[in-house]
Order: sequence, then structure tokens, then C-alpha cells
Amino acid sequence: MGVPPAPKKQAIEVCEWATRRAGDPEEAGRMVRGWAKRRQVGMYHPAILDAPELTWEQSAHERRVREGRA
Repeated sequence: MGVPPAPKKQAIEVCEWATRRAGDPEEAGRMVRGWAKRRQVGMYHPAILDAPELTWEQSAHERRVREGRA
């Protein structure tokens, strides 16, 4: 899917860690989000946090530009 294997393996390991330690799925989710926020990865990466909101119209426009139809 275009993602190098190292981040995939790390994501799986973090999810397994949270699942083992948490009492329920909601707590595991909070643990994973806390882990990501402390390390500024995933949706907490500074480049993503500072990015403008992606709208359907913007996505459609970018797709047309890539296809040469803009």
C-alpha cells in the first residue's frame, strides 16, 4: 500500500502492546493515541497537524490535476 514495512510492524507492535495492557478496547485506543501524541507520529505529526483540512472538493480538484483534466 506504499508504506514501508518498518512503520507497519511498529504500528502492529504498539497495538498489540496496548491490547495486552488495557482492560478494554477503548482504553487500548487511548493508550495508542497517547503513544502517538508523545512521539508526534501518525495523525499527531507536525506536518499533518499544520496541514489545511482536506475537503472532498479539494481532493477531486487534485485528482483532476494529476490526471491532466484541470
